Amino acid sequence: AEAWMLRFVRAPLTVFRSMSRSEHLYYWALPLLAGWSVTAMYFSSIGWMQELIAPAYNREFGLLENLDALLIAGTLAVLIRMSLLPMRPLFKPAVVLACLVTALLFLEEIDYGLHVIDWMKGIPPSAEAEIRNLHNQGDNTDNIKLVANLILAALFVILPYLDSLKRYRFVKMLCPSKMICFTVIATALVALLHQALDPYNLPSNGALDSNQSEFEEMLIYYTFLVYFREKYTQFR
Repeated sequence: AEAWMLRFVRAPLTVFRSMSRSEHLYYWALPLLAGWSVTAMYFSSIGWMQELIAPAYNREFGLLENLDALLIAGTLAVLIRMSLLPMRPLFKPAVVLACLVTALLFLEEIDYGLHVIDWMKGIPPSAEAEIRNLHNQGDNTDNIKLVANLILAALFVILPYLDSLKRYRFVKMLCPSKMICFTVIATALVALLHQALDPYNLPSNGALDSNQSEFEEMLIYYTFLVYFREKYTQFR
C-alpha cells in the first residue's frame, strides 16, 4: 500500500516536470492567477475593485458572476460542436445529455436573466422575487458542491493516474489528461486563499458575505471547460 501511495504521489510530479510552458500556463498558472486576482481585488478595501468583482447592488452584475457564465457558455459551445461529430451510439446520447445539463447550469448561473429584467423594470433588489433559481433553495447548494467536489477528485485527480483501467475503451474515452489534476489543485489553492483571509474580517462591500465559494466556483467551471475541450480534440 505504501509503495502504491508513493507511486501515486510521484506520478503527478513526473507529469509536472514534463509539461511545456504553455501547458503550465493553460492548466494551472493562468487560472490560479485569475482566481487569486479576483479574490485579492474583492478583499482589497478599494471600492471600485470590489464593485467591479461583485457590486453591492447585485453581485450578478459583477465580473465574477459573469466570468462564471462565460465559462459555462464556452463549455456548452464545445459540447454542441462535439455532439455534431460522428460517434458511436453509446457516446452520442451522453454528449447530448451533457449539452442539456450545461444549458440548464448556464440558466441557473444567470438566474434565468431575472436580475436583468428586474433592473430594466426598475425593480430594486429588495423587491425582487425570493425564488430566482433552483440551486439556492434549501440544501441544494451544499449538495451540488459535494457532488462537484467528488467529481473533481474522482474524475480529474484519481482516474487519470489509474493506468491499469485505461485498457477499457469506456474508461479511456472518459478519462482526462493527467495534467488536469493541476487545474484542480489550483482550484483548491484559490479556496484556501479566501478561507485564510476570512478570519481577518477584511472590509468588503458585503456582496459575497455568504457566497465566497464563488471564487473557486470560477475555477471549477474552468476545469470542466478544459476537460470537454480535451474530449472534443480526442473525439475529433
